[in-house]
Amino acid sequence: MSIIYKVVSVVVAIVSISLFGIIKGGTYHSPQCTLFNIGCPKRVVVEGYTKPKYSKIKQVYQKLFDDGEDVASCFAVFENNEKVIDLCGGYADGINGNKPYRESLQNVFSSSKAVTGIVISILVDRGLLKYEEPIATYWPEFAQGGKGNVTVSDMLQHAGGVTWLDDLIPFDLISSGQRQDELATFLAKQKHNFNSVRTTAYHMVSGGLYLNELIRRVDLKHRDANQFIQEEIAGPLNVEFTFGLPLDKEDRFSSFYEYPKLKFLVRLLPRIMLNIPFLPELEDRAVFKSFFNETSIARKSIKIITNEPEDFTNTRHWRDLTCVTSAGGFTNAVSMAKIGHIMALEGLPVDGVSFFKNEKAVKQANAFAENEFDHTIVKNFTRTHGGFAKMLPDSDIIGWAGLGGSLNVWDPSRRVSIAYVPKAKGFGMGFDGRSVALYKAFEELY
Repeated sequence: MSIIYKVVSVVVAIVSISLFGIIKGGTYHSPQCTLFNIGCPKRVVVEGYTKPKYSKIKQVYQKLFDDGEDVASCFAVFENNEKVIDLCGGYADGINGNKPYRESLQNVFSSSKAVTGIVISILVDRGLLKYEEPIATYWPEFAQGGKGNVTVSDMLQHAGGVTWLDDLIPFDLISSGQRQDELATFLAKQKHNFNSVRTTAYHMVSGGLYLNELIRRVDLKHRDANQFIQEEIAGPLNVEFTFGLPLDKEDRFSSFYEYPKLKFLVRLLPRIMLNIPFLPELEDRAVFKSFFNETSIARKSIKIITNEPEDFTNTRHWRDLTCVTSAGGFTNAVSMAKIGHIMALEGLPVDGVSFFKNEKAVKQANAFAENEFDHTIVKNFTRTHGGFAKMLPDSDIIGWAGLGGSLNVWDPSRRVSIAYVPKAKGFGMGFDGRSVALYKAFEELY
């Protein structure tokens, strides 16, 4: 009996020590690194520029790496037409690599939605679209299936009635990039998900497909979103942002460092099940709980393509897609923050480039709509008429955040735009601990 007791005691002690290492250690540090300083990644040194006023942020950023809460990322801020923060740390070729992450082009997932919204606002300014006009005015076939009254702003606010697709898109139809008319016909046939009743339900992936076609329909040169951005935004601003990643830039893609599964189970899953907030500012637990439900709207909204390859978003097939403007953006922090500055300045030129004839369209895009219950993420959410999201309850900061931690936001009242682009996936669909820490540090110094 004493032998069994001793064995059980040893096992309990080992498990307890391991759990302590998992729970207390940095997110991206292994238990043996936390407990015994064995197998730790080499130290990352944050490098780059901050305006003297914001020099403390570099210390906050460095601490994220030192504590094992970040692996590789970049953080950038523009204020009043000036780049005031441009910081990066880590490596593109692994946590012990040699290739600086700064040169990477990373997938920012839903942070892409903010850029698509900016394109729409420019087209509204040019008189080619109206937010309050039905999409069918510009794309008559869209009216099928009870969607005739869905407006441009409805789609941007995720009330377009196409949260999920009843029939998944054949992979060869969407992957070729050359069959846009056929894809438009396929999308137009989708019935309104909620029997023509305006219902807010986050269009996780599908909305970007519809907005891409709308852009192609109204642009005078019939360019899709990606082509429009290259010629009208990225080129003039001398930045990099593409939907899909061109083959000639493939060597600059940095594969994601996934959130450690064991840490997810031990540290975060109980918080979801017990309804404990991850952070005081965030309540992502509701949407994650819904993802565990096979019949939920959230689960139905994820998949839009038949025969998706395993781990689809980490494949070249995903990086070939240029029409998924809701999740397929590839960029870096400086580029994304500079593009966001178009909205932060509300009509004023960015780096000498004018995007609006006047401030009306951009102010309309930034203006808050009603707070509504979102049936996909199962909580109340405030968005703007131009489709941007209110990111924190007690702040006017708007934009979008992406799966895994990317952030693309701005505050027109302060004329500030902020972007964070990580290699290591964090936990959540909005602000995660890293971007919260950096944003708070900036706000304290503002």
